[in-house]
Amino acid sequence: MTNECSNSENLFPDDNQHEVVEKLEIGFKRLNNKFINLLEENQRIERHNNNLQEENQEILYINSELNEKYQEILRSNSELNEKNQEISRTNLELNKKNQDILRNNSNLIKENENVLRINND
Repeated sequence: MTNECSNSENLFPDDNQHEVVEKLEIGFKRLNNKFINLLEENQRIERHNNNLQEENQEILYINSELNEKYQEILRSNSELNEKNQEISRTNLELNKKNQDILRNNSNLIKENENVLRINND
């Protein structure tokens, strides 16, 4: 077993060893640059996400205010509908009274005409 390579012996010749180290160095630098770019992109995405979350909170707050106003409008509409119903009932009653008055008026006119005719005779 004396022909086997010892731990201290190199598996690559000296000039190949430098090439391998350079290639590994270049590869590590590329990986490191990609990693840095990914970290920067991740930070941009996180900032954008934070901005979107802030905008979302503002929108939720505005939505809440609009919902409150909508509820107020619904209450006002309900009150106005009730008043409108009251006015409609009052109008109906007044129309009936007006019809009665018109009938009475018509009867009085007929009676007056009869009285006038009798007086003229």
